[in-house]
Amino acid sequence: RDVTFIQMDQNAAPLALANGEIDAAFINLFKTAELKDVEYNTLVSCFDEDDAMEYLGSTVFPAEIVCTTKAYAEEHPEVCQKMVNALIRAEEWIQDHSDEEVAESISPLLVDFDPEILAEEVAIMRDIYSTDGYISEEGQAAVIKTLKDAGVIKTDIPYDDVVDMEFVENYKENK
Repeated sequence: RDVTFIQMDQNAAPLALANGEIDAAFINLFKTAELKDVEYNTLVSCFDEDDAMEYLGSTVFPAEIVCTTKAYAEEHPEVCQKMVNALIRAEEWIQDHSDEEVAESISPLLVDFDPEILAEEVAIMRDIYSTDGYISEEGQAAVIKTLKDAGVIKTDIPYDDVVDMEFVENYKENK
């Protein structure tokens, strides 16, 4: 009742905040590099351990994941395995290279993007993604808590009903 919510593209929020068009915004962590010249206050950051524990009940939160249906995974396990293998190899490569090298490697995919800001965003994001592909039970519980608190779901969903680490485990065994 104290705020008016509007739907806006996540790429537009930093600019709207900087221009004074909105008073507050949910901004993905990697977008904070775009706010470096804007005076702003962080009200809640899930990357702050105290805030994460208070609002998520965990310091681990798997916000960025790759999903498929159970039917597709069963019908095309080789495709799923190749995808998981590629993602984990990419994460391993990122861990072995500098922010600037990572930014340079992905810059052809992000035309019209300032390479300096891209490197800053890589630095911000580097430590929040899984480096081994695993989603922990604690992290999944935090997602479920968030969804329940927001009223999106009403009951718990067991970890094994939505998370399958078989392809990650296969990668580790065959590495």
